[in-house]
Amino acid sequence: MSLGSLSQAESPDVVTSSDQYSRRFSGAVGEYFLARQSRLIREMLSEACPSPTRVLEVGGGHAQVVPVLLELGHEVWVQGSDQLCMARVRRVVESLPEESRSRVHLVESPLDKLPFDDRTFDIVVSIRTLAHVDDWTGFVSELSRVSRRAVLIDYPPVVSWNVFYPLFFRVKRWFEGDTRPFHRFRRSQLSREFSSRGLDKGKERRQFFLPMGLHRKLGMLTLSIKAELIFEAVGLTSILGSPALFLAERVLSA
Repeated sequence: MSLGSLSQAESPDVVTSSDQYSRRFSGAVGEYFLARQSRLIREMLSEACPSPTRVLEVGGGHAQVVPVLLELGHEVWVQGSDQLCMARVRRVVESLPEESRSRVHLVESPLDKLPFDDRTFDIVVSIRTLAHVDDWTGFVSELSRVSRRAVLIDYPPVVSWNVFYPLFFRVKRWFEGDTRPFHRFRRSQLSREFSSRGLDKGKERRQFFLPMGLHRKLGMLTLSIKAELIFEAVGLTSILGSPALFLAERVLSA
């Protein structure tokens, strides 16, 4: 197993690409989670780069994002830290029409040593990864290095229900069953890190006001949808929602 300077515990894509992890997004409520995530990603990337281009997805073995990227017309490189990470995304890709399959390239490498030159890709995406990497500033640096135009990540904001994480992690684990420890962030932290690497423009969209684990435990899709629509309408989701999608853009000279 080749993971560079990261141990397997430091390679969150080994976990997120597993069948066990995918069960967190099974059923009607899980499909709702993915639909919401996909819609926001689609909207944010369409604004950042309206035309099809080259996109790298780091830690994308969970196969949650590659269909969206292909739908937008991009040519996509999906990176994983081990062959274990590639099985799920490979199955998804093989089920696609030939035209879509031809636009997907699978790459194995350490998360912190991407095998690409500086600014190889217009857009770099990494979902469900940052919160589980200890050297998160180094990870942000590597994502920024290979991006010419923008980086899109997700993260758990401190200013959300995650503020209670130190007190209620055991409760969260009981709710969700297989929750891992994770790092929380403030938007200002991420803005500073990306800005120091030349990506000065930051945009954010938050996904759910109520904890996803609560939605899973209740298993009531209609209630979840109605509740989240209300919280979004009154502005609570944009202030206190989690997880957050954060898009950092580089100001390109004319």
